[in-house]
Amino acid sequence: MYFTTAADEKSIRSLPLHKTLLCLMCVVLLVVNAVFLVRNLDDLRAANTLQTQTAQVSDELQYLNLLVTDAESSLRGYFLSGDEVYLGPLRGAPQQIDKQLHALGALLEDSPSQTRNLQQLRSLVEKKLDLLHQSLEVYRQGGLADIVAIAASPDDRAQMDEIRLQVVIMTREQNELLTTRTAAFYQQYRHAALFGVGINAAAIIVLLL
Repeated sequence: MYFTTAADEKSIRSLPLHKTLLCLMCVVLLVVNAVFLVRNLDDLRAANTLQTQTAQVSDELQYLNLLVTDAESSLRGYFLSGDEVYLGPLRGAPQQIDKQLHALGALLEDSPSQTRNLQQLRSLVEKKLDLLHQSLEVYRQGGLADIVAIAASPDDRAQMDEIRLQVVIMTREQNELLTTRTAAFYQQYRHAALFGVGINAAAIIVLLL
């Protein structure tokens, strides 16, 4: 009759020390690989967020420019017709423009240079709105002849051109920021992917030993 001893059972159930160490090493490699995978997913999410943010910034800037242009056009319509119904966009412009500027501020708060650009844009827009309201008062007091004199001044045309230029500058800078961060992300992703392949290969080799 054959009997097994406790020592025999222990030798059967336990792995040699080097194999135990190799298994532990394999587990560590897989954990490290999982950590890098999570980091890659976070970076990918950040890149997608930035791309969406850039599109939103561009849309908000264009809409802001449209609000200022509509306010100016509505004032011209009033000058030509004398009907105050045309003044609707001008009267609603301050509140809508302030809303747009706050939305842009929230989108650009992580970029100091864009925050400075936004402050400059805010200053230009406020000056333009002040000029439009001043023109309205001049028209009511002096008539169309005085408005023609104001419209012919270089300052009137220059303010709108400065606003458009500032919008172009901010849109371009946001696109450049997106390009830079996207390139950095794909560079990091490539390195992480290669590292992950290396870790998986090392884990397979460990398991085969």
